Amino acid sequence: SDKRNTENLERVLGEAMKQGSLFFNGKLFLIDDIDAISGVQDRGSIKTLINLIEGSNYPLIITCNEHKIEKLDPLRKKCLIVEFSKLDVEEIFSLLEEVCSKEGIVFENGDLRKIARYCNGDMRAALNDLQSYVVENKLILDGFEPRVLKEETEEMLVKLFKGSSF
Repeated sequence: SDKRNTENLERVLGEAMKQGSLFFNGKLFLIDDIDAISGVQDRGSIKTLINLIEGSNYPLIITCNEHKIEKLDPLRKKCLIVEFSKLDVEEIFSLLEEVCSKEGIVFENGDLRKIARYCNGDMRAALNDLQSYVVENKLILDGFEPRVLKEETEEMLVKLFKGSSF
């Protein structure tokens, strides 16, 4: 949900964590992009999430792009951090090719390579780009714009303070 405030977390996630599994095989919960949590609208949500984790019998997977931000400090202490490295262009191209084959998407190799090259090693971004440019089961890259990549803060600061031009 885009609204990760205390009320919604307790109502949706909390209630689901209290219920038994449908087939008695357990459950797995996923919260995507926790780093997008707002300090104002979602006030108290990190504490609520920690309480839900501590009271749950089920595992919870939390994804984010930036886990080292200050607002996630209390949550990070309760989590096992698993960082994923970037994939190379050939790995992404191969996976995109497989998706297209299984989904019956017609494509040009050069177009798939372009998506693979500009996703910065992020398979999820590549899949989102692929999905965005498929029309009637054909990959059409008309108007394709490479992603604007966010530099790591430390890299940006080095460039800023050690650079000779801005």
